[in-house]
Amino acid sequence: MRTVIQKYKIGNDIETALYNLNIAKNQRVLKAMITKASLTNLPDSNISFYHKYDSIVSKYIAAGEGEEYFRNKIEELNIVKKLSSKDIEELRKNYQILCLKRGDTFHKNFNAAMQFCISDSIYYKTLYQDSINIVAKNQSEIELDNYVFKYNLNNIARNKIAPILYDKAKRNTWLDTRYAFNRKRDSLQTEINEQSWAKIKKELIRLGNTQLSKTKFATAISYKQILKLSEKQLDLLADANLQSDIMLYNYAATTKGATLDNSFYINETLIGILREGQYDSLLQIEVRPQAIANANQNWIELTKYNLTTGLDSASVIQPIISYQVTRLILWERYKYDTKTYDNLTRINRQNKPEILQRLDVAKKQDATNDTNK
Repeated sequence: MRTVIQKYKIGNDIETALYNLNIAKNQRVLKAMITKASLTNLPDSNISFYHKYDSIVSKYIAAGEGEEYFRNKIEELNIVKKLSSKDIEELRKNYQILCLKRGDTFHKNFNAAMQFCISDSIYYKTLYQDSINIVAKNQSEIELDNYVFKYNLNNIARNKIAPILYDKAKRNTWLDTRYAFNRKRDSLQTEINEQSWAKIKKELIRLGNTQLSKTKFATAISYKQILKLSEKQLDLLADANLQSDIMLYNYAATTKGATLDNSFYINETLIGILREGQYDSLLQIEVRPQAIANANQNWIELTKYNLTTGLDSASVIQPIISYQVTRLILWERYKYDTKTYDNLTRINRQNKPEILQRLDVAKKQDATNDTNK
């Protein structure tokens, strides 16, 4: 079995020597001590190894210079919250290994060493606060410019979206420093991005980009002139759409991607925001496409039973559409109130167009004949 030689040695004895060397600011002293084996703190058995690989000397010199950086950082961290002796020892060991391998990129070595043994987030926030703010500012400004261009944002919208993007960039940048390459970081960043997008989407929908959402809240905003919505109502609708997005995201996140049926929340919230006439108008707008589709299907069935002979389709279909609109609105409004829905549906059936009543009789007779056969 081949013996693997450890290229670098670390320990408390070398740590002291490195720090003393850095204070002395004299690289030649270390070279001389290693060459003459006069530095008793360094293992004698490795002297020949140091001779063979002269670059090792420069690596130890670099590590010596990094010792001062390390001690200053420990002082900074202790001001925030005192580190235990065990944490300092483990942090020093990892830091020295990285300095010996990578050289004098002390801040990167220290940050990487932190990842191995320090879990308390308060230290990371303190160490990286300034750099996080700078990176976040640059990233958020670039992203904001993209939003301004894509959605043609005015200054008011720009000022509302800017802090959302800045907060997102700060939180993501902090996670980059805390979890360099980690699934946990990816998961947390996905959550941050989703939450931020929901807030941004709220502002965009409030401005009229209602195609970004398929909820009734967005539909109501898109018909603000027809419904004669006030500015306060528009704000409330945008807020409600944000809450709906948050509800859907949280439910999907905790139930492995399942979709939440929050139609009850939507209906109840709309009733609270819109006046009765506004809500009825909104429902008429929403259900009309389906009502027309149902009426066209009714016409096909009427034709099948030869009930359209001599009739004008336009004059026949219009009252059917009106009936279908009322039927669908009753379902949308009262589907969670079974008693009221049944009573109003019974009344609506009494106003059913005569030709649809004839269709019901024909279909019933057809079904009876099939049964007899």
